[in-house]
Amino acid sequence: MIRITATLLCLVLCLAGASIPTASAASRLTTASSTALTSCLQQEYLMRDTYQNIFAQYPTLTAFGTVMTGDVAMITTVKKVFAQYRITVPTDAEVSAAKTIAATVTSITNADAVAISLEQSTATLMTQLSRTTDNRDVANVVTLVKTTSLGSHTGTFAAEQTSASTPTTSTPTTPVVLASSTRPFPAP
Repeated sequence: MIRITATLLCLVLCLAGASIPTASAASRLTTASSTALTSCLQQEYLMRDTYQNIFAQYPTLTAFGTVMTGDVAMITTVKKVFAQYRITVPTDAEVSAAKTIAATVTSITNADAVAISLEQSTATLMTQLSRTTDNRDVANVVTLVKTTSLGSHTGTFAAEQTSASTPTTSTPTTPVVLASSTRPFPAP
């Protein structure tokens, strides 16, 4: 149910559309807001690329496919703001970093923990970006990314993590040690 809700939310936001840009639209976006928008898009690229790498390695972890679909929709939404302000959309510069983060996943048991950590660091970055932007459209996108990271995305990974750690037989299991509270990757 969470998967369906998250997908529908992302699709609705994606289909919300962007207004028609005016001749002076690009001039209304300050350098700080432009930087925040670019950082937001690069972070979405990072999450999508990381989840693609993890999902390719562990295809039974369906949360990665679900959240990745949401990230693709979010990238589309962020790109609409670039179009609205007639700004060139930057290319994905996060492929290498995504591979590095995905390489920290050593088993199914810590994959969701790595993803939750990435979502939490994304929310932290979005909080910082929201303080630097003075544009309502950019602020709305930043807030949307933060809310989605802390909400449906983290919830989806936490639910999968809980279900994966629940034993299905009465055979005693060894305790699962999740990733430490330190990040398995550098802060964005």
